[in-house]
Amino acid sequence: MKKNYLITAPPPTPNGDLHVGHISGPYFAADVFARYQTVRGHDVVYASGSDQNQTYVVTTAERLKTNPKELGIKYHYKIRESLDKCSININGFLLPDDQHADLVQQFIFKLYKLGVIKEKEKEYWYSEELGRYLFEAYINGFCNNCYAETKGGICESCGHPNDSFNLPLASATGSKSTIVSKKVKGLYFEIENYREALKRYLEPIYQTMRPHLQKLLKDLLSKPLADFPISYPSSYGIPVNIHGYEDQVINVWAEMVPGLMGASVIDKDRNPVDIDKLWKNKSTTKLVQFLGFDNSYFFTVLHPALLMACNEDYILPSNFITNEFYLLDNFKFSTSQNHVIWARDIVETITNDELRFFVSYTNPELFQSNFNASDLKVVVKNYLTSHVDNLIVIYNKIYKEYDITQAFPDLSEAFKQNLEWFYEEFEQAYHEDSFSVKKGVNTLTLYLQWLVDYARVKEETQEVGFANEFIYGLLALVSFSHPLLPDFSYRLKSGLNIQSPIVWKMHADTKIGDLNPITSLF
Repeated sequence: MKKNYLITAPPPTPNGDLHVGHISGPYFAADVFARYQTVRGHDVVYASGSDQNQTYVVTTAERLKTNPKELGIKYHYKIRESLDKCSININGFLLPDDQHADLVQQFIFKLYKLGVIKEKEKEYWYSEELGRYLFEAYINGFCNNCYAETKGGICESCGHPNDSFNLPLASATGSKSTIVSKKVKGLYFEIENYREALKRYLEPIYQTMRPHLQKLLKDLLSKPLADFPISYPSSYGIPVNIHGYEDQVINVWAEMVPGLMGASVIDKDRNPVDIDKLWKNKSTTKLVQFLGFDNSYFFTVLHPALLMACNEDYILPSNFITNEFYLLDNFKFSTSQNHVIWARDIVETITNDELRFFVSYTNPELFQSNFNASDLKVVVKNYLTSHVDNLIVIYNKIYKEYDITQAFPDLSEAFKQNLEWFYEEFEQAYHEDSFSVKKGVNTLTLYLQWLVDYARVKEETQEVGFANEFIYGLLALVSFSHPLLPDFSYRLKSGLNIQSPIVWKMHADTKIGDLNPITSLF
């Protein structure tokens, strides 16, 4: 049955370009999943955008002595270019505009009118020197849960949300001056009212989650959930547009819910959108969300609760696929300390397929993992390019010496059984309930080696039909490699002169023109 897959990844903060650590995470994984579902014949929308209203854009702009809005727009386009260079194809990559702001304001106003957003007075730290209230990127402190250094809103280390005012040893970002406390009236979402509903919703899908996320959610939902600030006293961001809160903006993590809705249905001309058609179609649409573990609270607790609170019968995510931090030479990527490799730079020296292969091989799915340039060269050579070179040698010999028929009449039972085993392994790797690019790349490596060995053994025994089987095996490789290595897949398809579009199972009726010699696939 044909399905609609709605796939999202968190909008990246446009305070800089994407480095290899970013590429290893949800953007790449979601692209692999989207490509797999597309060749399976399903309708796929992959949505994200740039998080223009993040306070991190402001603090970076202040450090660079530039305008935050100009900085955000500049890096929106750079991020888009970097994604393209890595063959990460996001259908709806939203640059927030007036239409986006209207959609967000309407979403928040709906919740306000329903009475699920309440006015409350709470304390904030305030910097007289900087002239602003301190929250999110504007404040530094330590996590009350794990004691790691943190900013406001969320602790990247343990994933627990925090109240910026209660951070131990709090200080203002960009200032060493004394901070003072001030009481401020704001709008808050009483998320605790949805804790039991969240438990019921999440319980059936725990088994599809990675262990770290399971543990975090069970911990978070075992005790009362703190009120979530819908508005912040600030001038940078989307105005609340509710009487009495003209001097406040909407929290970007609440903005993200309607923002992703809008991103999922935009077209290049920003025509009017029909969100309900996609987000209320429970019978056929599956919402699969990819995210870094550090964003887990927002996507797995806050966002579903906000959707529940709308009373609009919106679809909720069926799967959350997380990743941990990717390190560079065993230390965190750091732009400020120049400990970084930019995605656009590395694909100038290697193909994006080679980069995608290595970040799959070393992917931080369950634990932090490490990027090392020397390791990349060894891994790619030993497990990818050497096998492919061997396949090219065998193919060119077959091209010269054998008469290849398109009907593939001589596929042995043993060959078909082996091929079916690989199909099942890849399908498990790419399925939303067991998704793993590490399993995908390991299966791909195994398949490359198996196809080389199979052809060599059959050639030595001069077994009838081995040449047809080998070409059929290359057809399967076009499909198998496409989610992980799309450019390689297209080059192999071209080299085999395949006239048909790529589908998951390249059947015997695939249209193939006259074979040509292949010199290289990288």
